[in-house]
Amino acid sequence: MFSSDLFVPLVAGACVFMIANGLLTLRHGVLPAWLGWIALLIGVVSVTPIGFIGFLATMGWVLVVSVLLVVREVRSTAPATASRPTAITA
Repeated sequence: MFSSDLFVPLVAGACVFMIANGLLTLRHGVLPAWLGWIALLIGVVSVTPIGFIGFLATMGWVLVVSVLLVVREVRSTAPATASRPTAITA
């Protein structure tokens, strides 16, 4: 039923994705630096014999970053909408 033909491309994709995210996070500072270091660690672990753990960690990292970005967006827009006066139109 399940084939292992896609394991190598899956692990290679996770490795490239995480290493690129880690380097860009550390270089540009869009996300906290600890997320960049964790991304690099996950990218390296992805090419070791425990690559499946690296793939699972990739999914966890994406989930953490997604929540962080949503929380950041909510915090940045909440004060701006609360301080803006509302106009009543008839």
